[in-house]
Amino acid sequence: MQDLPASHAPRVDQPLSWSVPAARIGSVTIRVHAFLLATIVIVLVRAAWHTGNDAFLLGPRPAGLFLAALVIVVTIHEVVTVLVSRRLGGHMPEIVLQPLGGLDDGVPPPGWRRAVVTALVGPLSAMSISVVGAIVLLAATNGAVAPDPFSPISGLYSTEIASSAWLEPVYILGAVATVVAGVNLLPAPPFRGRILFEAILRPQMGTTAARRMTRRLGVVTVVLLVVIGLLGLWLLPVLVGGMCGASIYRERRRAETEAAILKGASWPDERRLPAPTEEPDPMLDLRTDALIDQEEAAAKDDLEDRESARTGRSARQAAAREEAELDRILEKIATRGLESLNRQEQRLLAKATERRREDP
Repeated sequence: MQDLPASHAPRVDQPLSWSVPAARIGSVTIRVHAFLLATIVIVLVRAAWHTGNDAFLLGPRPAGLFLAALVIVVTIHEVVTVLVSRRLGGHMPEIVLQPLGGLDDGVPPPGWRRAVVTALVGPLSAMSISVVGAIVLLAATNGAVAPDPFSPISGLYSTEIASSAWLEPVYILGAVATVVAGVNLLPAPPFRGRILFEAILRPQMGTTAARRMTRRLGVVTVVLLVVIGLLGLWLLPVLVGGMCGASIYRERRRAETEAAILKGASWPDERRLPAPTEEPDPMLDLRTDALIDQEEAAAKDDLEDRESARTGRSARQAAAREEAELDRILEKIATRGLESLNRQEQRLLAKATERRREDP
């Protein structure tokens, strides 16, 4: 087996590298995270182990429905995010599917407003699935089953859900979508809540200070996740906290590298960097923000140029199609007479005639 490229070789401080390539759509590579693979294996093994035990919630059928819902919701969440981000000028060369959404190491669109849209569109798509599922459940059970966002799987115990072949998958799909939407709003990398909080803070304190504050929020989030997991003997929050902690460490080291370069140092060796510090340097923050503003301005100009080129090309193509259609209509008039035209052809001919009178 060939070795992974250096950028994809697994590293403790790079959660995106804990993945394997699965598919490629256009220029976007889709990778499956080790956490998702482990989740699939664990759920299937536990379902098989407890086969025949009615007291175990995720038996073979619910487990299969859960995994199918997980893959569907996560894929929709990520595809929508990538499409919107690229449409707004962002760059996401790859996405990594994991049990609670997705990871990306791309460049968000220029401007804090576009970054907010990019961060929200994925959770909103998942929440839309949850809302539709809740409406279906409420309508089908006459309000007997109301999904609880604080205990998404509790409804599986209800008679209405357990006895229905089609309400059970609807409930599981909605529950999974609720969890994915909520977790992805956590203000900690690699989740997109980090992008959302950073974009909201940027207009008030500047880009560099907003990133610093978001990292601090991320540290608080990691501590809360680990404490909740340990107190509740729940492994998932601990694993998520560990992944977030590794991402925060990576971002802080990247910030230290950028700061060293801006201070005039040669390209630094990560192994020799000083211990990360969050002490702000106002002048360095101003220089960093100025560079980021220049990069975003250039990105916006490039996006506008591409939009103008696309609009001009579309207009030329539309004009060429209309010209070809007019030639066909004129040929039809010459061979069959004016009365042979249908209403659509008459409207197109009248429109073209009027336009040429106004602009001869």
